Amino acid sequence: MEDLTLKDIMEALIKGRKLIFKITCIFFLIGVIFALISPVRFHSYSKFISLNSAENSLGGDLGGLASLAGIGGNSLSGSAVLPPEIYPEIVNSYPFLIRLLDATVTLENCQESITYRDYYLNHYKMSGSEYIMKYTLGLPSILLGLLKGSEPEIESTLSDEKYEFVSTSFSDYSLLRRASSQISINVSQDGMVRLGFDMPESLMAAEMAQFTQNLLQEKLIEFKISKAKTNLEYTNELYLEKRDSFLIAEQELAVFNDRNLSLITETSKSELRRKQSKYDIALTLFNDLSSQLEKAKIKVKEDTPIFSIIEPVRVPIERVAPRRSFIAIVFTLIGFFVSAGLVVIRLLIRSINLK
Repeated sequence: MEDLTLKDIMEALIKGRKLIFKITCIFFLIGVIFALISPVRFHSYSKFISLNSAENSLGGDLGGLASLAGIGGNSLSGSAVLPPEIYPEIVNSYPFLIRLLDATVTLENCQESITYRDYYLNHYKMSGSEYIMKYTLGLPSILLGLLKGSEPEIESTLSDEKYEFVSTSFSDYSLLRRASSQISINVSQDGMVRLGFDMPESLMAAEMAQFTQNLLQEKLIEFKISKAKTNLEYTNELYLEKRDSFLIAEQELAVFNDRNLSLITETSKSELRRKQSKYDIALTLFNDLSSQLEKAKIKVKEDTPIFSIIEPVRVPIERVAPRRSFIAIVFTLIGFFVSAGLVVIRLLIRSINLK
């Protein structure tokens, strides 16, 4: 028999059209069932940009106030900007995700407020596809968990003299992985941040998106002003200490002057000079630290990032998944190509056998 031609393949496909039709219909039905049992997801997001507050440092209002107060500008130079490229690392970090588990969400059917952790542990109902995945691909981990026994249900901290390690329960670990998969974050080249969250209910999606946005901004502020805030706390401690020293020196000088209205002896004059010198030193240190404290306060204000909300969080109206019609079409196409492939393979096997 001669080599197969395109005409032979087309004739085989026409003859096997009933088989192709049956297999395609089977795949179509599988696609419809899979689309119906897939979990529903709503997506809510926000867009914001972090403005560099250091751009408005001494050229703005804070600089004017600093000049009026007699505070030099060299110590108020802006600190380095936190690069937006690390934002995805922050939202997928353990401290960030563990905070998400305590976020409050609202059940739409009863308007009850519960935590994210409580919702997935006690209220969430898995979809059909999730059941299938759990007891097929996830069956080895289930069996392994049964062999190991029950895991601790609370977060614990293991520490020694030098290091501190954090461990978490298996249930929380699963929730952390789920939360990480539900977060979406994209940072454009101009610094625009698009932060979203997926949840089974629309109101929950908006609540988690808002909580995630607030938490990320809180973390960014914490990272940005950490150095300036530490310096402020240290300067404030010194300020309070030197203020107390100044008040003591002032009180001692006042009491001495009241008791020695007419200084006659050299001893009393020497004592006055000593107390006056102590007072002058305490006053100089107190005034210097007062100036440094104001500088530190202005520095914290300058380093605090300013966020401009471009697109606020909204309660989504339409779900983003499952795209049921798309799933059905994909399964139908897969069924068609699989069945057509079977027909062509049968033709090739028959051709080989005839040779």
